Amino acid sequence: AILRDCGGGIPDMMPSSLELALLSVAAFFLTAFLAPFLSSRQNALLNTSCSLMAIACLIGLVAGVKALAGDVDSAIAPIGLPELPFYLRLDELSGFFVALISLIGFFVSIYSLGYLKGFIGKRSLTPLVVFTSLFMAGMLLVTLADDAFFFMISWELMAAASFFLVVFEDERAE
Repeated sequence: AILRDCGGGIPDMMPSSLELALLSVAAFFLTAFLAPFLSSRQNALLNTSCSLMAIACLIGLVAGVKALAGDVDSAIAPIGLPELPFYLRLDELSGFFVALISLIGFFVSIYSLGYLKGFIGKRSLTPLVVFTSLFMAGMLLVTLADDAFFFMISWELMAAASFFLVVFEDERAE
């Protein structure tokens, strides 16, 4: 954790709201990365991915609540195009949406444990886990984007992942 002076000389060991939000996004990317390695063990994939996504959502919820409490933070990521870095910001408005997305995502990850057990043995859950994780990361990144270029990239990540989530149950025409 980054140490900051709290005014009274006591260091604050808690990461900033933006650092927590980015940790949540990183946990979703980690889940998407690990899913193919667990594809041969669908029960382990389901339990691991739902647990990691629930933890990522709880971290995001804390980040959103901290931002709502006034812990506004911004950063410049040295990635992107040359001379055009990504700008990130977590203020009260984006904190509200980060908290809302994370809270709903937490309930979805808990519900998914029971719902997705019906798919085991019938079809692989790996694509669903990968694209759900990327969708959640994309939604959080859309709320954190502070420039049009990064917003567009985040939006496309979210949109592409949502397309693959919609077509997951492709055996039924309706």
